[in-house]
Amino acid sequence: MTRRAQEILFACSIAFVFVVYAYLSMNFGPNARMIPLPMAILGSLLTIAQLIRLMIGSERFEEDAEELRAALARRGNREMLAVGGVAGMVLLILLLGPVAAIFIFTAGYLFVSGHYAFVRSLTIASLFTITLFLLFVVGLQLELYHGILQPLITGAP
Repeated sequence: MTRRAQEILFACSIAFVFVVYAYLSMNFGPNARMIPLPMAILGSLLTIAQLIRLMIGSERFEEDAEELRAALARRGNREMLAVGGVAGMVLLILLLGPVAAIFIFTAGYLFVSGHYAFVRSLTIASLFTITLFLLFVVGLQLELYHGILQPLITGAP
């Protein structure tokens, strides 16, 4: 089975999952389907667009064996960095809570990955954290987890 056939088969299975999810969400109440139904419809449309692109797209040129080996080695390193990033984010959430963890992780990721300079990373992380805080704490009135270290910071038992 060629790579293109595998991609088409996978895209078809994902499209099927989205269609079934949209069908199942129709049994939800009007408020309960406000999120899953539009997500399923959008996912279906994007997957169908991907299928069309795969079916009418031109053939790709295969990489040389040396380039493929180098790409696999880089991919292994990138995967380990991604696993470390996820583990670091979970640890930050456990220790400091989601608000502080989001700020530290976002600023650190943007700066360390080289996407932005230090000041711009802090600015973007601040705006992102404030937006999420306003959405979840102020808008939805959720009480967020404060982290394991919260008693050390506030002095509360």
